Amino acid sequence: VKTTSGDIKADNLSSLLTNVETTSGHLELGGDLGVFTASVTSGKINLKENTKAESAIVSTTSGSISITGDFESDLNVSTTSGRINIKDVNSGNATLKANSGDISAENVKALRLDAKTTSGSFTLNDVICEEEMNLNATSGKLDLDKVDASNYNLKSTSGSIKAKILSPKNYSGHATSGKVTLPEADANAEGILRAETTSGNVTIELAN
Repeated sequence: VKTTSGDIKADNLSSLLTNVETTSGHLELGGDLGVFTASVTSGKINLKENTKAESAIVSTTSGSISITGDFESDLNVSTTSGRINIKDVNSGNATLKANSGDISAENVKALRLDAKTTSGSFTLNDVICEEEMNLNATSGKLDLDKVDASNYNLKSTSGSIKAKILSPKNYSGHATSGKVTLPEADANAEGILRAETTSGNVTIELAN
């Protein structure tokens, strides 16, 4: 499906392959999308709560992206200018990238999460990764609550890092200009949490 100017809305889709593109307009979809690709130049993308897909590649040049649903393998989300919000998502490898905009995730289970924003912050709540969680913010803070992963790589060039994690790790924290606060070492800890910021504090806590 392709349109130059106008919104695209559809619910309860059932397809093995779904490819949607619009130059100027919003996109709102739900249903079983199979192998899914969506591209919007100027406009928002919203995948509704009944969304299922084998894999998904979703991108906007200028516009926010909101995603809910189950993705059997990879979920790849990117925007040049806009926010990314994923909520109530199950996926394999999840990759999120925003050049200018915040990234938020809530109630997400993924095999692995790789996320990067050049100008924006991270807010994660109830995010569980079986393998790695890699977050990188060039200019912005990282605020994580009730998260878990086998290994973490948390990095901010200009901004603080605050994380409440569900299981103890072996910790490595560094702040060029700021304070580092880490939990006490646990002899039974498995995996590594690395947190690094150039300007800002690093605060890691075990969630109650």
